[in-house]
Amino acid sequence: MITTEEQDLALMKAKLQFMGKEGATFFTTILVSLKHEYSDEIKTAATNGLSIQYNPQFFMALKPQERVGLIMHEVLHCAMSHMCRVGGRDHGRFNRACDYSINLIATDAGFQIPEGGLLDNNYRDMSPEAIYQELGDDPQDEEPNDIIYTDDSDIQNQIDDILIAAEQAAAAKGEAGNIPGELRRHIDELVNPVVPWSAIFRGFMTKLAKNRFDWKRRNRRFLSDEVVMPSKAGVKLANGAISIDVSGSIDEKQFSGF
Repeated sequence: MITTEEQDLALMKAKLQFMGKEGATFFTTILVSLKHEYSDEIKTAATNGLSIQYNPQFFMALKPQERVGLIMHEVLHCAMSHMCRVGGRDHGRFNRACDYSINLIATDAGFQIPEGGLLDNNYRDMSPEAIYQELGDDPQDEEPNDIIYTDDSDIQNQIDDILIAAEQAAAAKGEAGNIPGELRRHIDELVNPVVPWSAIFRGFMTKLAKNRFDWKRRNRRFLSDEVVMPSKAGVKLANGAISIDVSGSIDEKQFSGF
């Protein structure tokens, strides 16, 4: 859409103020990784996880600090992957639950959310899924909300890549402690995934198996026909043995796993 110079300048100033916030390297990295644009097709603001759209009339009606707070609000929706977590829940109610969750994070970080934003300290440290269970129906849930939901796993993968880059940038600045707990745990799982021992063992045995070809060792079965073919390389496992630990330190669940 065509925007005015004043609108473009206002959005640029709000982003610069956001980037100037002390200790906000993590969120600033996410901010610059997203696309920002105006749209008349939305009521206030909305995000699909990779871009943020702002209604120009709504944005310009906000106070300067509220514009910065609105950007933080949408950035948090992206960082928390709210558009990928709705499942079978009511979209409007889940949007409200997400707003309650992230507005506390935004205000704790020193951002001013727009007037009328959902804020309740009773929901502190609760996930959107847990807040959703405590919320009742609200007629406003039927109105357009600011989360554009998706079941596209590629969007989640792209968000995860942004989060890892943001965490690395924050760590380099000594600001890793400013990352919210829920995001910290998710990033730790991305960077240090828990791999089942069976998968590791399967990979080890597969590498040992004779499942690759070696041209340095000719296959003698074809030599009589004057055809040069490779032989299979690797280790052939003739016999194997499995030992199970049944000492007192092994509980029933571990024994069943063995």
